[in-house]
Amino acid sequence: MKVKKSTFVILLLFSFLIFSMVNASAILGKEEQENYQLEILDEMITNEKTVNLTIVQPEDEEIIIHYENFEFPSIEKMNEQLQIVHKRNKDTTYFIDTDVPNELMLRTEKSEEPLSLSWDIQQMDPSKKARITLSAPDKDVFLIRECNTNVLEPSLSSTMQPEFIQENTVEDGIFYNKQGSQLTEKQQVANDKANAKANFDPLLNVQVVRTYNEFKSAYADAAVTKIILDADISGNTSLANRRTSIEIDGNGHLLYLGNYSLSLHASGPLQDKAIFHLHDVIIDQNIESATSYSFVGGSGAYDTARTRNWYFRFGNLSNVKGKSGIYGVARVARGYYAEITVYGTIDVSTSAENFYVGSMIYEEDTQYRGEITYYNYSIIWHVMETPSGKGYTGESMEHTIQKNATVYYKDKTNNHVNYPAVYSNFKTFTVDEGASFSADINGNAFALYYPESCLVINKNAVVNLVTRKAHAVLSYCNNNTAVIVNPGGSLFISGVTPNSSTAGNDGNGTIYGLIDFRGRNYGADAYRKYKDIDKTNSNRRLILKEPKAFDFKNALGNTSGIQARVMEIPNNAGCQFQVIDSDISLWKTTTSPDVTPDYDYLRVDELKVNGRESAQITSSDSELAASFRPNNIRRITGMNAAPEAEWIPFTDADMDYGLRVKIGTSFDGIDDETGKIITSPIYAGKGQAQATFVNSYGETVEDIETDEFGDVKVTNSDRRLNQTNQTISAEIKHGPWTSESEKKVIDVTPPEPAKVESGKITNAMKQIKGMDNEPNAKYFIEIYDESETIQASISGVVENDGTFVADLPRYLDQDEVVVIYLEDNAGLIPKEVLYPPPTNSETGNKNPKEGFDYRDTHFPPAAKYEVEDVLPDQPYLEKKVESVNGDQQVHIDDELRYSILVKNNQVEKNETNWKNIQFTDELSAYVNFDSEKADVKLNDKSLTKDEYDYDAKTHTLTASLGDLSSQESVELSFKVVVNEQALGQIIENVASAKGESPREKQFVMGPEDPTAEREIYTGISNVAKYPNGVIDGPLEIVSFPEKMDFGKFEVDEKETFVNDPDYSSDLIVRDRRIQKNEWYLTVALAEEMMLQENLKKYYLEEAIRFRKDGVETPITNVSELIFKGKSSDSSEYNITESEWSEEGDGFVLRVKSGKVKKVGDYHATLTWHLTDAYQGDD
Repeated sequence: MKVKKSTFVILLLFSFLIFSMVNASAILGKEEQENYQLEILDEMITNEKTVNLTIVQPEDEEIIIHYENFEFPSIEKMNEQLQIVHKRNKDTTYFIDTDVPNELMLRTEKSEEPLSLSWDIQQMDPSKKARITLSAPDKDVFLIRECNTNVLEPSLSSTMQPEFIQENTVEDGIFYNKQGSQLTEKQQVANDKANAKANFDPLLNVQVVRTYNEFKSAYADAAVTKIILDADISGNTSLANRRTSIEIDGNGHLLYLGNYSLSLHASGPLQDKAIFHLHDVIIDQNIESATSYSFVGGSGAYDTARTRNWYFRFGNLSNVKGKSGIYGVARVARGYYAEITVYGTIDVSTSAENFYVGSMIYEEDTQYRGEITYYNYSIIWHVMETPSGKGYTGESMEHTIQKNATVYYKDKTNNHVNYPAVYSNFKTFTVDEGASFSADINGNAFALYYPESCLVINKNAVVNLVTRKAHAVLSYCNNNTAVIVNPGGSLFISGVTPNSSTAGNDGNGTIYGLIDFRGRNYGADAYRKYKDIDKTNSNRRLILKEPKAFDFKNALGNTSGIQARVMEIPNNAGCQFQVIDSDISLWKTTTSPDVTPDYDYLRVDELKVNGRESAQITSSDSELAASFRPNNIRRITGMNAAPEAEWIPFTDADMDYGLRVKIGTSFDGIDDETGKIITSPIYAGKGQAQATFVNSYGETVEDIETDEFGDVKVTNSDRRLNQTNQTISAEIKHGPWTSESEKKVIDVTPPEPAKVESGKITNAMKQIKGMDNEPNAKYFIEIYDESETIQASISGVVENDGTFVADLPRYLDQDEVVVIYLEDNAGLIPKEVLYPPPTNSETGNKNPKEGFDYRDTHFPPAAKYEVEDVLPDQPYLEKKVESVNGDQQVHIDDELRYSILVKNNQVEKNETNWKNIQFTDELSAYVNFDSEKADVKLNDKSLTKDEYDYDAKTHTLTASLGDLSSQESVELSFKVVVNEQALGQIIENVASAKGESPREKQFVMGPEDPTAEREIYTGISNVAKYPNGVIDGPLEIVSFPEKMDFGKFEVDEKETFVNDPDYSSDLIVRDRRIQKNEWYLTVALAEEMMLQENLKKYYLEEAIRFRKDGVETPITNVSELIFKGKSSDSSEYNITESEWSEEGDGFVLRVKSGKVKKVGDYHATLTWHLTDAYQGDD
């Protein structure tokens, strides 16, 4: 059933609005797109690119930058540029790594000021597509820039295909894409101008086709203005001859025509001028038959009327490749007298020429690669001289490569050498500013065949010409022709051109040079104009005006004679080779072109060569004029560049540093895939350049000359190593050219081994505290047991002041080993450093486990600490006791002195500290402690009562002894008195001392808590026993008559006798000995009875006597036994009361008559002695 079209238009519009809402985040509106500007600038000659990103009005947002087939700078370098160059706050605007390969994130802050960033990147594989994508964090893509074999195409799509803005319709149930492919703004402007020339509006009648028949029908309909392919289309039947303007949008699809082509009417278009526009399509044919000489306008005849009033326009076009022989596309178009313009990306490979043209234009930014694979033809053929004044579209006969376009012509046949890349009827071949033209051809790469034709190379444009076979590269085939290199342009010419004649032969056809002013006849006919050289005024010129660079290199391997000439320029023929304001270096034909030049002239004002002989050669430099002979020169270069420093990689493990001086670039050919120039550096020869350095210590080292390799090397004085991360700068001189360069010393050296506080790690530490370490280095702590098995690992970052604090998971054991690795943040050592040390990785330089020598230094091993024992776990107490009076037998009431040695007995090498030691001695109940008599001493220093404590209830003496380090000791001593309870006992006791460990009692991870309870170590003394036996009771005189008064008496002639003296106290003895043996009481006269008056002494000899059993015995100074007893118990025995009486035993006084010489008070002194070991007679 058919549905009316209008009904579906309404439904489709509603459906499309929903689609747009869903996908609004994926493609920005125009206003939003303009806020983000991303471009990639191509250096043309190399694979280096410059990325420019501008955010017109930054917001607080995150932008994902994803890149493919590009190598980006490091995050650190890009952030450094943000902060230093762009003055952005590092905390609000910065790049970060997303951990996704080839991706980074840019965080920005809101600002009224635009954010413009620029950085250099490298296309890793020039033969493959490369791209940069901007997206939101949710991966919605909003901007893409692509690069395909160094082709730079802006896009807003997230795919590699052209993007299509969807404007759709449904007809008969089939969905059609009506808008087609989208062009860049610049391409659209150019399209509008092209359409205006033919007064053509392609949107008047747009047909979307899906089948060959639909396409064929639309192509035949003169009213159809635009055909859009909505699918790959194939067919093999003829198509109508088109006579009206048409745009065919392949929409990225294949268009296969079999044996046929997009035909044009033999009489040309109906209107005065028409446009044929084919773009965004992959074209294909089958064979080259009479009706398919080309994909567009195929015909076997030179019928100019068919095409001369058409403007042909091709964009973003390629063809199916890889077909054998002539199968496939023979040519894209045959446009006799016609203008053909190409744009975008063109990649065509044809069996014959790519195009027949009247004029050929490559629009700005075009990337064109054209190959010929089968026939012995050129790539582009300007077939005939276009008549002037006729208004034909190709009337200009130009071949123009516009700004920043890249054109590469490649001859892929094996041996076909007949034609140059572009042949033959063009007037001006222009390579515009920033554009590049490369031709890699078997025969002449470039030939000037049309009279007054010229090749013009403008500023920053590059032309690369390579001839692979034995032919001239640049051939002048007509008079009044020229190659002009304008200021800033570059021309590179390379070939293997032999010379097959003798010097001076002016004959044609046998003398060859890389640049051949004599030219070559390709075969003259109505379409080919060859002019043999005019002997006097041919006016064939090669002029280089202030070139950026040039290199004309005959790479022929033969170095004998004049076989490898750079040019063939006859005498007196009006030819001219001129170089203005340029360096000029020369290699003789007998010198290899790959070594240092034979002659080197810098900043030459002018060289003019009009022939081979000296008279034909002039120069502002007379030496150059004398040395330049075309027949004898194989290579000429003018690098016109300041010398460049290629720093020889130096590190902070090296004592030396240096660089290689590059004075130019050698043109070595063209890359087969990309068409880019292949170059190699030219280095200074011995003494050809000089360098003045400022080394990493800020010292200047002046005017060091290059060696034969172009190297300049310096060794630091005193054999010092280059300083880490310091910059070494150089000023380089090559004649009048100077340049400056600097290079940072590459950090390959791990940090110094880790240092910790006090230089040790102990078994009392809760934290390892580092000091004087490399700021911001990472630390990795590994704890090994005796079997070298890792028990724990800790990591962190060193603070800016060089300290770090690492919390331990537990107290370490004495037999464990701690290894601390430090790793800096240098990152991966650049690849330029050969044989990097194994200590380096992407994260930095890390201490090795074992030390080793590297380059000029030694990398010591990571810091290794054996856990030191600082626990005072060897307390020692030694207690001694002795009798104060020195007796071996101790009795009740005797004094004893205790001395206790308290010692931290840890070995001296272990630096321990037994802290806050408290001494405790619980005394025996058999002794009494009297603070008044105890004489407490600490190391022989008497302590006051306030310095110790005695608890009488518990008999406990305590004292604070302070702290003791390893092997340090103190001695405490004091006295006690044996009490009566000790009778028959042995006095035993021990002392103790307890002090704090540096460890906390309960381990809690983190810093040490000074208030936490500590582990306690207690020492117990030996048992102090005294005496060897038991304690005995005393045999004692309880009391004795301190005074015996015999009274007063008159002296007469009679003997005086007194037997009842007055005793002041009784004589009492008590025996508390365990063994009640006999005891003996003796008395002796210590001082005789005497009267002293006026210094004169009067004695009464033998006056005091003891009477026992009626016998009186004088008391003399010899002890006299006065009583022998034996107690049955320990009670007191009163001798005075029990044994003495007036008539019985006791003391008497007997003074004989006449013995008293002087009257007065006489005194005597007696000594009493009680013993159990009397030795005299009973």
